[in-house]
Amino acid sequence: MSAADFRKAASAEVVKEVGPLLKSYQEEIDRLTGRAKLGESAFLDVYQRLYEAPDPAAALMAGLVRRSYDTERSLGQGVPERTPRSSVCRASHAHHRRAPCTTRSR
Repeated sequence: MSAADFRKAASAEVVKEVGPLLKSYQEEIDRLTGRAKLGESAFLDVYQRLYEAPDPAAALMAGLVRRSYDTERSLGQGVPERTPRSSVCRASHAHHRRAPCTTRSR
């Protein structure tokens, strides 16, 4: 039963006593509706921004690798040395053209 139907069906005395309560109830419903619309709008805004943002997986993985590297280094376990690129090795060590380079550089 709607508020209008209630006013038609109830006596004038009942409507007079219950009217302010119904008005307050409707105002609260209107405030809640506005609040829900505002919340949904904010959610959709955040969702759209997250959808358009780049995938953070690569950056997170790089950070994890770096943290692991730093942890191993601080624990004194050392970090494996890198092998030089072949072009660098050939340029600086002419004798390696005949055999693979075993020299490690930093």
